[in-house]
Amino acid sequence: YQGSWMCGLAIDVVAEDMTREGVDVKCDDPEVSAAIDIALDEYRVWDSLCDALKWARLFGGSIAVILIDGDDMATPLREIKRDSFRGLLVLDCWQVNPSVDVVQKLGPEFGLPEFYEINAQQAGVDIPGNKVHHTRCIRFEGRRMPFFLRQAYRGWGASVLEPLFDRIEMFDMATQGAAQLVNKCYLRYYKVKG
Repeated sequence: YQGSWMCGLAIDVVAEDMTREGVDVKCDDPEVSAAIDIALDEYRVWDSLCDALKWARLFGGSIAVILIDGDDMATPLREIKRDSFRGLLVLDCWQVNPSVDVVQKLGPEFGLPEFYEINAQQAGVDIPGNKVHHTRCIRFEGRRMPFFLRQAYRGWGASVLEPLFDRIEMFDMATQGAAQLVNKCYLRYYKVKG
């Protein structure tokens, strides 16, 4: 990702394209939609979502933790008090450990981890208890994997670079070889009268 511009593009372009324009909030009161847009900008929500998408594509998974001032992160997300939203904390799949306990309630989160334990040293943040309930997380996955492969990946998906990497490596090697030939090239010419 850092050493190849093609890998960087494969990760960044999709995420940046998805979050560049934001969304149009439509409601009866234009002041409410304007206030929501201002809050999304103030708390850099689109930047955070872009980062979460990038890290999911690069590492295979990430979460964006919804930060609510005064709440216990280990409890399910309930009604949010006015003016208590503080933004999103983005963590890649190496900064969190999904719990072995899974959501048993039928729905879109059925079978996913009930909690995420934050590796405080790797994440560089201190959340009391280092445990976050799944309802406080927006989960992103890279390439979706079959069940047993997903287990090998600690419950996450795979990097989108995995199937591309050998081709990108060959392209980089070919362009590097061509650049070296150009560097060693000497231009010689002769003048012939007439």
